[in-house]
Amino acid sequence: MSAQPGPTGEAANVAGFFPTVAPPTGYNSLDCSAPPSQDARNWQVVTVEMGRTKHAVAELSFFLYDRALHPELFRIDRSQTFSQPFYHASVWIAGLSHVVTVHSGQWSLTELVAVESDLLPDRGLLTSFPFRGERDHNVDFASGRHYIVSSQVERMTEHLFRATYKDLVRTGHNRGMFACFEQWASNGLAPFIYLDCEARRTELHVQAFHVFPDDLTVLKTQSIFEATGRERGNGGRGQR
Repeated sequence: MSAQPGPTGEAANVAGFFPTVAPPTGYNSLDCSAPPSQDARNWQVVTVEMGRTKHAVAELSFFLYDRALHPELFRIDRSQTFSQPFYHASVWIAGLSHVVTVHSGQWSLTELVAVESDLLPDRGLLTSFPFRGERDHNVDFASGRHYIVSSQVERMTEHLFRATYKDLVRTGHNRGMFACFEQWASNGLAPFIYLDCEARRTELHVQAFHVFPDDLTVLKTQSIFEATGRERGNGGRGQR
């Protein structure tokens, strides 16, 4: 994917690939509540289980399943679907967690960023790990399909965090999926999640930001789900 112009200055190291966009009328850059135009995105809101409680970034883990997870496991605050010739995908924000599921023929793959919970099934779990620093993980499947994820946990100074927060809130109010949780605000800033998805013909690209003001920390993940390919894989064994 070609690089796009993004924010300049101190926030660029985290949000640099986002375009600079004008804020909506009447918009406060440090208030992550949705502007009136947010309703036009036609997101669904459902009330269920995971996603009800506040947690710290250190509690989040990564999970990868070779199956879909039932929506009733989660309180889904935002959802979006994508359909392409070779796959169908669903993306959910559930509290300070996110879920991405891609279906292609008989093949399904789910990326989950969430807190460890007894609600989560063991069946179909390919791998899991806590987020610490920077990490890459990829899986080649016997069908030729491929998955790769890169993650980074970055703790910042207060000044840099506020600049990054401002840029991501502004961008999230104009494109992608954005959910802000004002009930968990501290020091005037509320935690939020921003996801930007690009549905290509044979690949789904997902860039996610989990933003935690209490910790002055941003968890960033970038994932690629490749839905087609030649016979080349290892049956679902991961590489790190």
